[in-house]
Amino acid sequence: MKITSPKCLIIDDDPIVSRILSLLVSREGLECVLAADQFSALTLAEAHQDTLQICFLDFSLPLTDSGALYETLSKMLSAPVIFISGYSKSELANQMPGLEFQFLGKPFMRAQILEILRGPGLSGNTELASV
Repeated sequence: MKITSPKCLIIDDDPIVSRILSLLVSREGLECVLAADQFSALTLAEAHQDTLQICFLDFSLPLTDSGALYETLSKMLSAPVIFISGYSKSELANQMPGLEFQFLGKPFMRAQILEILRGPGLSGNTELASV
């Protein structure tokens, strides 16, 4: 029987953001898989859906309907999907009326990532905004 470690899917076209977030998350024991576009994101989400514990999704992926991708990932995965963005949560909400989503603002702090990974943010906190 193959043993697989719990994973985090990070979807961001900025390699610096992906790398920083990956470092912070991996220190908490999750293996990170990285995607830079919606196609690789969906492929990786499907391939790792049984081991994904959380997914971070950049709102501003090029050539992507972020709301539709969020909904697709949320239905596909049992893990929470959290938008990350330099925009405010209200700006995202205005662009995606009626969509309820979890949110983490950029720039984010290590403490915010730890709160999400260790606390109630994984299961139900929908107001994860930057400090």
